Amino acid sequence: MTPLRRMAALSRRRVAVRVRKHVQIYDYSIVYSIILQDKQDLYDKKKYDRNRIDYWTLLYLKSPMSKDSTIHSHLAMDVSRVLQINLNPDMLKAFKTLSLVCGDKSASVRQNLQNTLDNRILSVNKEICDNFSALKARYDDAMDLLNEMEKSCSTMSNHLRDTRKETVKLINQIAKLRKQIEYTENSTSILNNFLSEFQLKAEELDALKSSTNENLSPNFFLAIKRAEQIHAAAKQLSLSGTNTVGLSIVENMAEVMRSAFDTLYHFIQTQCRRMTSETVSIGLTLCEAFMTMQKRCTIFEYSLEEFCSARRSFLIHIFIDSLSKSSDSRIKPIESYSHDPLHYIGDMLALIHQATVNEKELLLSLLKLCDKGVLEKYIPLALSKITDGLSRPFKIRAEQTLARPLGPVILYQLYVMFHFHLTTVGEKLSKQSELRSCLDDCEQLAMKLFQNCLNTKVCSILKKSDLVPVQGVSELLQLLRDVLHTPSGTTVLHADDKKRCYSLVFASVIDPMLQTLTMYSTDLSPVDFATYMLNCISAVHSAVTMYEFSDQRLEMLQAQVEVHLGNVVNEMANYILNKVGLTEAYKKALDNNNSDDQRQFQLPSPDFNSSLEKFYTFLNSPETLFMPQFFKIISPTIQNKVKGKTIDALIGVYDKIQNSFHVTRHLSEIKALAALATNQK
Repeated sequence: MTPLRRMAALSRRRVAVRVRKHVQIYDYSIVYSIILQDKQDLYDKKKYDRNRIDYWTLLYLKSPMSKDSTIHSHLAMDVSRVLQINLNPDMLKAFKTLSLVCGDKSASVRQNLQNTLDNRILSVNKEICDNFSALKARYDDAMDLLNEMEKSCSTMSNHLRDTRKETVKLINQIAKLRKQIEYTENSTSILNNFLSEFQLKAEELDALKSSTNENLSPNFFLAIKRAEQIHAAAKQLSLSGTNTVGLSIVENMAEVMRSAFDTLYHFIQTQCRRMTSETVSIGLTLCEAFMTMQKRCTIFEYSLEEFCSARRSFLIHIFIDSLSKSSDSRIKPIESYSHDPLHYIGDMLALIHQATVNEKELLLSLLKLCDKGVLEKYIPLALSKITDGLSRPFKIRAEQTLARPLGPVILYQLYVMFHFHLTTVGEKLSKQSELRSCLDDCEQLAMKLFQNCLNTKVCSILKKSDLVPVQGVSELLQLLRDVLHTPSGTTVLHADDKKRCYSLVFASVIDPMLQTLTMYSTDLSPVDFATYMLNCISAVHSAVTMYEFSDQRLEMLQAQVEVHLGNVVNEMANYILNKVGLTEAYKKALDNNNSDDQRQFQLPSPDFNSSLEKFYTFLNSPETLFMPQFFKIISPTIQNKVKGKTIDALIGVYDKIQNSFHVTRHLSEIKALAALATNQK
């Protein structure tokens, strides 16, 4: 059913209701008014009494209006609807206002109001229908648009479905292409890295090719270093599975480095051949060249040999010029001092020493960028090659000087000079250096000549004398002082070298002197020989005591003194026993002590007692019976030792005689007399 038809049926139903309302209208209006009034009272009193409402409802149902079933049913519904209305104060105010508008509550007024309301409802419903028609038209348009959109979307969806099916293959192909592109990019990156790692750049090749014997490119050494790195990396690569590539790169880099090192060697050769002057400037490029060469020992040695040859020629030229001529008119050449061996040899050695120091500094400056191990290995060798040219001219002149008749003092000074320069210069050179061998030969020759000169001097000076040191001994001791007090012998030598030199000098002077004295004294008596040797050795001992490093020599001399002193004491004791006449008694006492028979032999009383009295007299004044040789002993210390040991020996003899024979004085008394005699001056 359409809305218009529904609205028409509703209007007809409302007309029928209005017709029925005219029947018994009075009763209806009364009932309705009473109900509304009662409901209003209930709301005003805020109390709801359902019994009262039910009462009025029953009253209404008992009225004549309730006899009409139709009216009864509709009226019951209206009453129920009214009773169910939940009136609020605003609604009541609205009803009151409406009651004021309709002052007259007649049926016509009610009818007119009802008509007006119905017309208003109809107009509103019509307006709603019109608006709803417009809305429906717009809704239909929207539905048409949505249908068209649905068709378009369906079409687009179909197109998309078809396109997706068509592009799946394209997407797969694109994915494959992307993988291939990624693989290609990775391969390109790996290849570029490989080429940058195992191949020289264009500028590096240009740096190697553009270098000449005169000038090297600024990037020459960087290029060589890079080539060495590639060569080393290629060797490692050749150990892997890609042997062919690694070996090819190794051969290529070896050829590049061979050409580069050949250029570098010729550059070093050209630069070194110019270093034949006194002022040499070593540039950083040359230092870097030797640093680069150090890992190739053979070519490094050849390069260093070029430098050594140039500097050796310069040193020989300077040495010869210094010998024959001088750059300064105020300074004489070295050859002009050939008459003075010390000055002559000293100037040549000083020149060699200074040249060695200068050349070592030049080598250190040249190889300053090389490793420490290279410096320690090659600098002594290079310095030896540079200074080898000085050995022959120096050795000839040194041997000519040593061949002259020189004294032992000068020879010793020359020996010390050779030894000092051998120590200072030789430590900078290799062990196989010609200059070092030359200095060593000169040192040994000077020492040999010094020893021969001393031996000759000792043999020519010493002569026989009256038990006192001859003048030659004093001269030899003075010679010993002159040699050991040489300034060069006390200042330039180290402690160990000085000790060795002192030992050599002592052995060269003292040993031959004592041997000669012993040989010249063989025809003397034992006591004269012992006295003579005591005097000579004591003089030597006193002279040697003043020097350091003489402890061993002093011990040897002291041992010889003790031997000769013992001989003098024995001879002196025998001499005194013979003088006092106790020799025979002493012998018999020894026989009695050594024999098992304890019987005592009785001596003649007068002889034995007189001998004892002489012995007692000797103890009171010992020097009256001493041998003449005792008074020829020069050293008071040795003389006192001889005196004391002689008296001790005689007391020992007296003790043995006392044990065998009857004596008048006890041993303690004799010891007291001996002590008193020993303390006498």
